[in-house]
Amino acid sequence: MKRNKIANIIIIAAIFIGVTLYFIISGGDTMILDFEESTLTIHGVSDFTETVQYSEIESAELMDIPELGVMAEGYTKGQYSCGTWENEQYGSYRLFITDKATNCIKLKLTDGRIIVFNYIQSYHTQEVHEMLLEFLD
Repeated sequence: MKRNKIANIIIIAAIFIGVTLYFIISGGDTMILDFEESTLTIHGVSDFTETVQYSEIESAELMDIPELGVMAEGYTKGQYSCGTWENEQYGSYRLFITDKATNCIKLKLTDGRIIVFNYIQSYHTQEVHEMLLEFLD
């Protein structure tokens, strides 16, 4: 069972590395997810980055994109929105999304912070959610 989990993580990581390299080589703005042994780093466009210890993640929920609210500090360019946003549902929260996906992952951290992000398209976001749950197991 442990071997299948490791193989799944390696396969999914290879897919994300390939997709990330494609976007870097093509020169387009993109967001990059970096799954390390104990942390997840979300690299947004325009140098917005968030690093989270897996041990700090209280929950990881796959959901439809919520009402974004207003940008307090951040960046919106083309399909990407990153930075600190405020809405009625979460108050102040970190956002890293592309409008190419209709879903997102909401991370609730043990200190109460909320991070909302997605990746490339909806099915990629779902795969990231599954991979993240493997890391949280």
